[in-house]
Amino acid sequence: MGSYPYSVTDGIISAKNLPKGGLTGKFVFLQHTATIIWGNSGGPLINEKFEVVGVNSQIAFATAPDGSQILQQHINFSLEPKLTERLINEVIANNGRVKRAHMGLEVAQAYRVEGESYTLQDEAAKIYGVIPRSNA
Repeated sequence: MGSYPYSVTDGIISAKNLPKGGLTGKFVFLQHTATIIWGNSGGPLINEKFEVVGVNSQIAFATAPDGSQILQQHINFSLEPKLTERLINEVIANNGRVKRAHMGLEVAQAYRVEGESYTLQDEAAKIYGVIPRSNA
């Protein structure tokens, strides 16, 4: 992309086995600070030995008190290699599909925004959404 197609940035893996999900399912990610931008999804996250340790997939955003989205440039997510390999093998074996059981519900915990901090509102998870056209 642009004038720097083969750029490399350094970073720190700050979390492993981080569950992150939403309406499309729950995956396990590596959280890291290596810079990724739009268009990097599917690209490799490599270590100092040039081994692929993840597949870049998401950039973190936070919701500001006014409802706008704030890019968190040094919080990025990559799928772990074992999960990526499993998903690729499943897509190949199932004619381009990944099959998962689901209930059709989005379950989450509520957070309270106080200034610039986010505090867990309560410990109980609640139903926050129903996937359209699901069996829920």
